[in-house]
Amino acid sequence: MLTLEQVSSKFTKVRMNGSKNFTCLCPTHNDTDRSLVVSINEGKWVNAYCFGACDKQTVANHLLELGFNKTNTAPKYKKVKDEEGRIFTSPISANQHKEYFQTLATKYGWDMVFPYRNIITDKVYLYMVRINQPDGKKEFKPYTCWKSGDVYELHLKGIPSELKTPLFMMGPESKTYDTCYIYEGERMAVAGNKLFNGPGISMHVSWPFGCNGVKKADWNSLKGLGIKEYILIPDNDKAGRECMDFVAKAVSALSGKVFIINTTEFPDKWDVADLTSVRGFIKDNRGNVLGKEPDKTMERYEQLQQLINNKEEYKPAQPARQFAYIEEQERFYDLTYQRFYSEKGYNNVMAPITNALRHSNEFHTNPDSLRAQRLTFDPKIKDQVFEKDGVRYLNDYVPHNPNRVPGDVTPFLEHISYLVPDELNAQFLIKWMAFCVQNLGRKMKSAILLFSPAEGVGKTTLYKILRYCIGEAYCSQIQQHQITSQFNSWAVNKLLIGAEEIAIKGNYEDRSTSMDKWKYLITEDYLAINSKNDKEYELPNFINLMLFSNNPTPITLTPTSRRFFVWQVEATAKPKDYYINLYEWFEKDGYAKVYNYLMEVNLAGFDADAPPPKTKYFYDLVEKTSNPVHQQLDTLFESNSFPFTDKTALVSPQHLEKALKDIGIKINTNSLLEWLRKNGACKVKQIDWGQSRPTIWAFGEKDTWMSVPPKEIASFYIEPVFEFPNKHLWVDHNQVKTLDTIKDLENLTRANQMNNG
Repeated sequence: MLTLEQVSSKFTKVRMNGSKNFTCLCPTHNDTDRSLVVSINEGKWVNAYCFGACDKQTVANHLLELGFNKTNTAPKYKKVKDEEGRIFTSPISANQHKEYFQTLATKYGWDMVFPYRNIITDKVYLYMVRINQPDGKKEFKPYTCWKSGDVYELHLKGIPSELKTPLFMMGPESKTYDTCYIYEGERMAVAGNKLFNGPGISMHVSWPFGCNGVKKADWNSLKGLGIKEYILIPDNDKAGRECMDFVAKAVSALSGKVFIINTTEFPDKWDVADLTSVRGFIKDNRGNVLGKEPDKTMERYEQLQQLINNKEEYKPAQPARQFAYIEEQERFYDLTYQRFYSEKGYNNVMAPITNALRHSNEFHTNPDSLRAQRLTFDPKIKDQVFEKDGVRYLNDYVPHNPNRVPGDVTPFLEHISYLVPDELNAQFLIKWMAFCVQNLGRKMKSAILLFSPAEGVGKTTLYKILRYCIGEAYCSQIQQHQITSQFNSWAVNKLLIGAEEIAIKGNYEDRSTSMDKWKYLITEDYLAINSKNDKEYELPNFINLMLFSNNPTPITLTPTSRRFFVWQVEATAKPKDYYINLYEWFEKDGYAKVYNYLMEVNLAGFDADAPPPKTKYFYDLVEKTSNPVHQQLDTLFESNSFPFTDKTALVSPQHLEKALKDIGIKINTNSLLEWLRKNGACKVKQIDWGQSRPTIWAFGEKDTWMSVPPKEIASFYIEPVFEFPNKHLWVDHNQVKTLDTIKDLENLTRANQMNNG
């Protein structure tokens, strides 16, 4: 464990600044002003910034010469357990990986397996598996190892949320690298290693989970490897460029210069892996070549090489406009990545850019800095800063302007008809989508649920259409567990949520609790945003919701549910060529044509707040998922069976609950009261009944019963009694008091049953 005193002994004219850092003469230039500020991170890593003439790399190299920072700080994973008590671990070394996973890849039909290793322990902590789907799409599945007792198990789950994810193809820490190439995907890193690798000179890395995982990747693991320059090669699409912009900011805090290659000259969605035929094809386990445009491969390679040779150094955005200060949160807000920083965190982020340890002081004194009392998100308001009711707001919405092309949308309409053959319901679905597109910032009080027994029918295509129209930044695909989590940062600045593989499980009460989360997301006008390590704050809720599932009972519904349009896709998956042609049409200009079509849909008469149509599948789902106890009570009530005979105009929940338990039906009081209200029963008053005071409810004529004295009500009330096997007994309370034996009770019960018919 390093101390400031130990570190300061290597420098001259040292002045301690408390216990956090010291200033001294910079040894890498002719310094007379104590230009070097030195601090220690976690007692291990020495940080130094020169405010004189020295660049970061020069200072970093000198620290290495002094014997500091030679041990890489790649993460040594702390002990983390999952919800079942298993420990996250990695018993497999990198050199054992290939044979182990080749067997599994062959067995399960995996096309490629990418191992993520820790460069200190040489253990593999994550396997990213790529599977090519018949419809041309690719699917990625993360596998990690967990220890249960002495047993090691491989599970389909990612790195624990408490930990940073490692980088793919990190080189050994024993080497010194001049250049680090960074790509968006594993396959691109493999291709780049083939194309641009020089022995011991360059390293080629990527991160897991694509654009969604870029913020969780451990970029600090690149620190201390002597890297002089970072070359970032994005995919040629908006998401790829946004990812690399984030990476550029992350690695700019390390030593070395940063360059982002402009790939906009290449075809849409182009990536480095399309060049793999230059130095040998990359193939998957099935022998499929993964490169594109074989006739133009060399031309594209030379074009990219020229761009790399003529690269321009990355220049961060002006800090005063990248951040805003939100007074309610007492935090700095990153406008680009929608996250809060404490003052200390903000200074740490800005230090490598501004060469100032306390840039926050300059921010607060700069009249051009963005400041507001509260943060909001509202597409209906065009101003970035506005005032309402005396409060100054910062609006975090930036208009999205997708390409709009008039033209034939037959493939889209045919796909809708394939999923929803009923014309009226198909029209509702189209108008629901059109309302989302035409009214950004208007929330509908209904959600779409599409489920199907068959996989791969193309349900999520509808979400992708809306994502194009609304803007990728304002849409998010989530899993069910994210809804139930206490943290909901995934909801920040979102207009559309696509929820995949919905399957609410557990008993009826558990499922009802989960459904409350979905209802809250659909109906509430404001959302309480709870992110890790940040104060809770409110944002307007403009989220519209689409749910997709292959589960036969994805959610729980009651007959009175009025927030879900439910449709079961009964069609089977079409041939592979259908989806290839459909997606090619969308990628060419189909999305732009559908956007134009949805913007022109006539929404006259469409009420965004009204309950959606109740389909056959809605009622089927109600029947399958309603409260099983309620189902039993419904059957008894509708058939006029015990305990609901003609003499039961009055009911006590306490006595009724006991009667049901006696015949083997378990029910809690709240559930019973819910059923009584649903069936029109009203609470009247309490009566004296032996040693207890049961509450009496009436089926109808509440006003009449309210005027009747409690004693008179007691004379009308019939208590359910169960005494003999398979016999349901109704006995008048006053009659019971005159009976001497069980035999008398049985005779009286039979007489009452005969009188009732």
